[in-house]
Amino acid sequence: MPKFKIANGTAYDCPFCGLASVGILYVDILGVTLLDALTAFSDSANTRHMEYIAGGETTVYEGYTKIIGVEYAYNDSSAVRVALRRPYEGETS
Repeated sequence: MPKFKIANGTAYDCPFCGLASVGILYVDILGVTLLDALTAFSDSANTRHMEYIAGGETTVYEGYTKIIGVEYAYNDSSAVRVALRRPYEGETS
């Protein structure tokens, strides 16, 4: 199972991670509640540096410190989808 790791060292099972053409990073993680995901990914210290590890390759995501939201990824509560973006030019944290 691919893993998604945030800066504090927490690693999640992650069946999907993708970057939309508009710059939104979508991450589906397993084994967490909506509140758990919101708490972890709302902390910009956790999202400044993240890694997606799949198929022996690691993709690094830097600076996705703005959370757009969390929701259930599928028609059940098996996965939580987190949506993140980088700050806009001139935007403060």
